[in-house]
Amino acid sequence: MYAIKNEHGDFYTGNDYIFQSEKYAIFTAFRDEKYKKYKSLKVTENVKKRLELSCSNSFDYLEIVEVEG
Repeated sequence: MYAIKNEHGDFYTGNDYIFQSEKYAIFTAFRDEKYKKYKSLKVTENVKKRLELSCSNSFDYLEIVEVEG
């Protein structure tokens, strides 16, 4: 299983929101266990690319990490 982690060590929850016509991705701490897990590395890479291109969170660093299922 894979997950997407940002530069603050938080994980992508799989949810986004729109505020003042800007799209933002929601991240949570690892201990919350509410983050999105992906079975496929290819899907995870596509989601990471989408977050980098379409969200206004201005990501400096997103990393794909392997997590236990």
